[in-house]
Amino acid sequence: MPRRQSPWLELLKHGSTACPRCSGLVETFYCGDLGSRVGFSIVRCASCRRGVQVSRLRVPDGLPMFSFDDPEAFGAAVGPVTLVSL
Repeated sequence: MPRRQSPWLELLKHGSTACPRCSGLVETFYCGDLGSRVGFSIVRCASCRRGVQVSRLRVPDGLPMFSFDDPEAFGAAVGPVTLVSL
């Protein structure tokens, strides 16, 4: 029997903006090195505050990101989040 894929993994693969738990708006926040644009992201629902962390990625050009040097600003933007497993 094939294993069912995580709904969050499906969301990431297909670029959906609807939370798999509550259908709320999903937002992505990037943090990393501003020069290389390599870092991580938090993808979370604005309503139920559940989400996932995606590590070691290149932030696409043109998308806003926070610097590793300012974790307080990143944390304030993301706010509280309950990380779920993929």
